[in-house]
Amino acid sequence: MPDELSDFDLGLPPGTPRFSLVDFSVPIAQRLSDLTGIDADLDAVEKVCVRLKEMNVQGSDVVADGLAYLDNLAFGDILFDAAVIKFGRIQATGARTCLPSDWIADLPSHLRDIYRHVIDLRNRFIAHPVAPLEDNQVYVSVQIDEGKAVGVGDVTVTTGKVFRGSANDAVCLHQLATVLRARLQLEIESEKAKVLDAARAMPLDELVRRGYEEFAIPSTRDVKKVRKKFSFE
Repeated sequence: MPDELSDFDLGLPPGTPRFSLVDFSVPIAQRLSDLTGIDADLDAVEKVCVRLKEMNVQGSDVVADGLAYLDNLAFGDILFDAAVIKFGRIQATGARTCLPSDWIADLPSHLRDIYRHVIDLRNRFIAHPVAPLEDNQVYVSVQIDEGKAVGVGDVTVTTGKVFRGSANDAVCLHQLATVLRARLQLEIESEKAKVLDAARAMPLDELVRRGYEEFAIPSTRDVKKVRKKFSFE
């Protein structure tokens, strides 16, 4: 933001304080940044669960429209998978600080059970095909003549799998995400206070030298790179 920008240019009444966003990607702000990323993931989980509950309320009648019912079932399954993958990121290892493990230990027992089930689904079925929750069974058709097998006709495969995304699935995951997010937002406010104290303790000329706002939009071309931690450089 240029220094010569006037109050009039901003459309503000004369004398109104103006603020510019100064980059403060320093180590003390790293946890705030990471927790905000986790908050975005939990927000996405909540939104998907709300949509799943709506879909189950508005669901198609299997008798009146069997194909629409199966489509609704399939889309619910796909959306639930997406929510579980997003949820799994909150404790995934990588460049971002994950949610503290003691937060899970502090949950009520029924939410700990939901957490363990969701993570098992993520690790052993949704992200990795380990658990026997999918069975693509192969069959051959055998020609029968006068009660006897006389030849082989064709090969077919039936796709069998556990469908998720029911109203109960959505309610359970939504409750878990909401409880964790409520605690997370308190932690975010605490981290904001720490960062604000650090910024106010820094000489203003040094702070301003860090540069004004820059909203860099990542590209998918960077997917093989590793995200850098905040530093004073």
